[in-house]
Amino acid sequence: MWCDGILADVPADDLWGGCHIDRPSYGADDGHDDCRIPVERWLVSKYGRYKWMPITGAAFIAIALVLLGTMTPETPLWWFCVEIGLLGWGLGVNLQILLLIVQNSFPDRVVGTATAANTFCRQIGASLGSAVIGSLFALRLIDIMRERLPLDAEPRVGDISSLTPQGVLELPAPVRDIVVHGYNDALTPLRLWMAPLALIALVLLCLVKEVPLKTTIERDLVPDAFSARAADGRK
Repeated sequence: MWCDGILADVPADDLWGGCHIDRPSYGADDGHDDCRIPVERWLVSKYGRYKWMPITGAAFIAIALVLLGTMTPETPLWWFCVEIGLLGWGLGVNLQILLLIVQNSFPDRVVGTATAANTFCRQIGASLGSAVIGSLFALRLIDIMRERLPLDAEPRVGDISSLTPQGVLELPAPVRDIVVHGYNDALTPLRLWMAPLALIALVLLCLVKEVPLKTTIERDLVPDAFSARAADGRK
């Protein structure tokens, strides 16, 4: 959203010499962790310590949200990429290591259920969070545009929800500045509001008990009832 609304008036060739920059995806676990997961796995398997990783990740998320919450349309693109990199690193570490914590903390006979519950709760949280933030952003943007746009400029802008980067580029300079700053002012405070949530997560992660990594496979996977029935059958 920030790229579409704030960087709409920046020509594509000016973005780091024409390099393609993917839009960030907040809170999404898209599986593209090829460069990060091996390093995490190597550190955990070599040293057997993992609790510090999600704590550090939560701290990076909080720092990134504060930095993203102070952005303006004049913020350099390279600094925006640094902030998104911090956020992505924090999220990536948390998503993978928290799953490891869940799977390492439960007996083998219920690890599948625990993993499924973790994934389910993660998806529910991401869906609710996206819905809440998206709704607040839309409401704030509509209110800001109503306050700042002159009456004669509303027909040129049209429906706010249907604005595209190309549409913003085609607006007159004064109107374009209002739209760009409106997007920024509607979105950036929401990031600051989310920073305390990351700090709360950091505190909760400090309470997680670090269980030594399992080095053997439990053999009590068959419930007692089935074991007794098998014993009766042998008799």
